[in-house]
Amino acid sequence: APLVVMRLGYLGPPGTFSEEAARQATAAGGVELVPFASIPEAVIAVDRGAVDRALVPVENSLEGGVTATLDALAWDAPDTVILGETVLAIRNCLIAREALALDAIEAVISHPQPLAQCARFLRDELPGAAVRAAASTADAVRTVGEAREPWAALGPHGAAERYGCRVLREEVDDEPGNATRFVW
Repeated sequence: APLVVMRLGYLGPPGTFSEEAARQATAAGGVELVPFASIPEAVIAVDRGAVDRALVPVENSLEGGVTATLDALAWDAPDTVILGETVLAIRNCLIAREALALDAIEAVISHPQPLAQCARFLRDELPGAAVRAAASTADAVRTVGEAREPWAALGPHGAAERYGCRVLREEVDDEPGNATRFVW
């Protein structure tokens, strides 16, 4: 078995943009990726020594600072230090369990950041859909995949494949060049 050099925490479950960033940043291997249910949990895990490092989103080009990360670093784990950063291009997709007409979608679920990053798309293309927050993009896609209701999620292309869903629309971000800065 390959030697695990480092345990790296990220916002899970698998299929999030955070996992995508972690995989991109650790392409050389030697890393065990450990999903956490929230950003603060990932940061606190570093503070407690449960993981060696965590890769967490700190700033988005459209929405600014990621409050959960900034608060966790300031209040929950003030002795934790930032060691570096990586930037991931964010391309949100509209994802559903099966092919749906946009006007049939009753609710759109995602992490609050993508909901804000795609607010104009949601307002213009899905004016009748309720907007609901989820703990992560992958949680949202998983929820949509398990639901019988005509719901959709905003999240990464890879999450659609992972949770047996279909991409209805690619790149629904309000601005091209959407990117998120992650810190170690």
